Amino acid sequence: MSTWAVFAVLAVAVTMGGLVQGAVGLGLGLVAAPVATLGHPALMPGVMLWLAAAYPLLTLSREGRSTDWRGLQWAFVGRLPGTVIGVAVVSAVSARLLSLLAGLTVLVAVLLTWQVVSLPMRRGETSGSAVGDR
Repeated sequence: MSTWAVFAVLAVAVTMGGLVQGAVGLGLGLVAAPVATLGHPALMPGVMLWLAAAYPLLTLSREGRSTDWRGLQWAFVGRLPGTVIGVAVVSAVSARLLSLLAGLTVLVAVLLTWQVVSLPMRRGETSGSAVGDR
């Protein structure tokens, strides 16, 4: 596949993933990462990490006045050390072991959510982002 064709396919996948992310609060990586991996494996995981970092910043710039800053602080309590630990693991283990760990993590997540999880819904909320009531 030519470079331009890969770029076009990735652009569509990222756009669709962004639309899903904006609607339900997740989806950019779920939609675009498999396409990026199939289209040009060398782009992974770097491109998706940059996109995953940029998208919330764009959302925050648009929804800044409605942001629940206290809730966002709690999100960073886990995110910052988790990022450091993740970088250490990725740099220390082989690609094969990393694939095994990722697969096991997905299986554990599936097992933890085996039963139906019922989340309370509040009227007027349309996404899972960290924005307050309007």
